[in-house]
Amino acid sequence: MAEIEKSKPLEEQGSKKSKVKKNKIIPLIVLIGVVVLLIATFFILKKLDLNAPPKEESTVTAMHSKSSETLESFSFTDKEGEFLTFVKDKGVWYVESDMVFPVDQTKVNDMTATLVGTLLATRTIESDNGEYGFDNPRNVVSAKYNENGTVSEVKYTIGISNEFNSGTYVRDDVNNKIYLCASDPAKNFDVAKNDLIMLDIAAADVEVMSTSKVTIINENGEKREIVSDMLIEEVLDTPFSNVDCGDWVEYACDDADMAKYGITKNEDKPLVSVFYKTTVSVKDENGVSTPTRQDTTYYIWFGNTTDDGSIYYTITGSSIVYKLSADKYELLMSYMFGEGIPNGGKIYSVSLTDGEGNSNTITDESEVKSFKNNFYNIINRENNVKHNCTDEELKPFFDSTMKIVLNYKTPILDEEGEETDEFEEGTYTVYFRDNNGTIEFVTPGSKTICKLDKDKFETLFASVTSKTE
Repeated sequence: MAEIEKSKPLEEQGSKKSKVKKNKIIPLIVLIGVVVLLIATFFILKKLDLNAPPKEESTVTAMHSKSSETLESFSFTDKEGEFLTFVKDKGVWYVESDMVFPVDQTKVNDMTATLVGTLLATRTIESDNGEYGFDNPRNVVSAKYNENGTVSEVKYTIGISNEFNSGTYVRDDVNNKIYLCASDPAKNFDVAKNDLIMLDIAAADVEVMSTSKVTIINENGEKREIVSDMLIEEVLDTPFSNVDCGDWVEYACDDADMAKYGITKNEDKPLVSVFYKTTVSVKDENGVSTPTRQDTTYYIWFGNTTDDGSIYYTITGSSIVYKLSADKYELLMSYMFGEGIPNGGKIYSVSLTDGEGNSNTITDESEVKSFKNNFYNIINRENNVKHNCTDEELKPFFDSTMKIVLNYKTPILDEEGEETDEFEEGTYTVYFRDNNGTIEFVTPGSKTICKLDKDKFETLFASVTSKTE
């Protein structure tokens, strides 16, 4: 039988092989058909995209285009949670609920940049899918405009920012549209009401060169008039500039309100006054303005002290009460005491003696000038240790050999106040001591002990050091 099987005709064997091939091709064709069907289904579903987010149109759109002149009011919630409405009257902004609040016009105008000009959106979104942040908005900003008698309004609910799309979702509640805004409108309104207050500019036009006198009255009623240019320059530096009208307490104060803080604007309370000249424009009968130098007085009136030692104050022309810290007040008042080189006095030499008794005298005119500039920059009361020191506390300085002496000559004036050819000599001596490694000093007539950094001390005494080396 085996032999008979082997000897089957070739035609029969070929028929079997053909059947095997057909059996393999059919499933392959079916598989290819399934793949084609799946691909077709994918593209059909993609085209339908039933689960896609709301359609977005990526055309740049102007949400509004308004001029600043037409903006009459706007409202928002500040970062402290207070709802604010600003209204404009004759070009000036006011807080509607607090019309006496001194508004910083520049800051408010900067805020309105979102509301004037053209606000652009990069996309328009057909519907809200609940993921744009409008349920818990960052702010809701509204504004009213008046264009030649036609009143219009915008109201924007500001949602989340989309970093991927570089924009912020904003809902236009007037036109019921949703946009992807190119900018972030919420940033301009991330402020507190108190951030928008307009404070005084302290001593705006006071200049050292035009100041002839500084008067100080302390809490004991003692009065000191400073006329030395040297001391005036020192007082009008840090001690005076510390009174910067930065820490405000109450605004829109009348005299009765000021009195609650002990500010009477009389000489029964501490004060500082600066007498100076300022430039004003004076119009003649023809209306022509001419710049004129005018005598002016700038006042700082002090009042009661607070529990932490700060003191209340106000300044010329202000209706705001401010606070000054105790250390800054004490520094300013320390100039009740002190002497300066008389006006017109010219330093012609400098004598220096260090702690070991080594000394040197500078007489070269250019070297004296250079030393004087360093001296005036370094020797002041800013880095003070103690004010109102007793004679006993000051005695160690006068017993010390370490000192700097400025030798000067002051021209003698005639009866008419003109300088003569005669001079009066004088000295201005600063005493130093080494207090356990800390260099301290006292200036003439002062009751304030100050300290000096080692590098500054070495700068002043460099000429003595180089001479002994």
